[in-house]
Amino acid sequence: MNKSVPILPATAILAAIAIFVLLVAPQGARAQAGYDFSSGYAYLPDGYNKLSSDRVGISATRVPRGGTTAGISPVSGPEPVPTEGDFFPPSGQNASWQFIGDYLYIRPSNAEVAYAQVVDAGSGLPIGRTGVANPYHDIGFRVSGARALGDGASLGVSYAYFDTTVATSTLASDNPQLLVPPDSQVRSLVFHPAAPNAGILGDTAIARQTVRFQMGDVDYKAAMVSGPRYCANLLVGARFLDLDQRFESSITDGSGFSELMYADVRFEGGGVRFGVEGERQSPSSGFLVYGKGTMSFVAGTVRARFSEFNELSPFVVDGFGRFNRLLSMLDFELGAGWTNVDGTIRVTGGWMMSGWYNTVKPSNLIRAVQTTTPGILDSPPENVLAFDGLVFRVELRF
Repeated sequence: MNKSVPILPATAILAAIAIFVLLVAPQGARAQAGYDFSSGYAYLPDGYNKLSSDRVGISATRVPRGGTTAGISPVSGPEPVPTEGDFFPPSGQNASWQFIGDYLYIRPSNAEVAYAQVVDAGSGLPIGRTGVANPYHDIGFRVSGARALGDGASLGVSYAYFDTTVATSTLASDNPQLLVPPDSQVRSLVFHPAAPNAGILGDTAIARQTVRFQMGDVDYKAAMVSGPRYCANLLVGARFLDLDQRFESSITDGSGFSELMYADVRFEGGGVRFGVEGERQSPSSGFLVYGKGTMSFVAGTVRARFSEFNELSPFVVDGFGRFNRLLSMLDFELGAGWTNVDGTIRVTGGWMMSGWYNTVKPSNLIRAVQTTTPGILDSPPENVLAFDGLVFRVELRF
């Protein structure tokens, strides 16, 4: 079965270039240099007091020069000149704290496992469906908080959790010739070929696959370029990852005898991460667009186990190993949203894609055990695990 490997590096690079050009392009009178905007925080520049109160009917207080409200200090430079349509106050003025809740609707990609094949009972040739366990979209979450430090910087922490399980089955009757047992049977693709019952043929094959991860980040952000309506921040920090992948399958023959197997791969580790993020806000409404891209290098330990058994023998095959890994992780997100007048509430949504390179997967472990070829676990094209989907975010600032 051919597998497509997501071309994440090229996509992330092109998107990062586009975001950078958008953010640093000349911004006109509303985006003159001289004001700091970090981690999505901003303050009210000169001239907005009267403009916002007259047109929007709110009380707007400008942060004094040299002040440290929200951990962000204005810097010396020319005063921005408000234009006719520029009456929406910068978001997050006077904000010192930031709390975010993310709803994730994502799916693992490149994680499928082919576990069974419908064959002709006489010749053993494939005549029908190939059973594949392929995870679907599922729900996850991420919560985070940050504190403005001053001088256009902030420190934040986040925790993310995702868990998806897929259960599937393949019947001997799943074939275009409409053959049924005993003329058609199901053969396993995941049993060890040297096992006594490796060639067992059955009426039904079932499989179950789980992909679960927990991830914690600690980030320090500092402004690279900023203005009243735009910002681009540099991010450096640490990442901690717990990734658990499990797969199990069984075949039951006509007499009720079952052969079962499972493969379990778990990674735990930590490392460093860095990246950039930016946003651009509309001057006359609460609309905004944003983008972010990060790269992480996470070192840790993989614990892998393959086991095959049946009701007569609990240890037909039992192999396990422990070895070190360095994962390279590319994360990209692009989206849009809305912020209220004073910037204390923000709602955004976007699309994210993440590629985890040098990851050991159950499908690779099974092939390595079946062929006695551990080198499969080190094959770069085979060791990419990806996630993609939607992100919906609610953010509070005060």
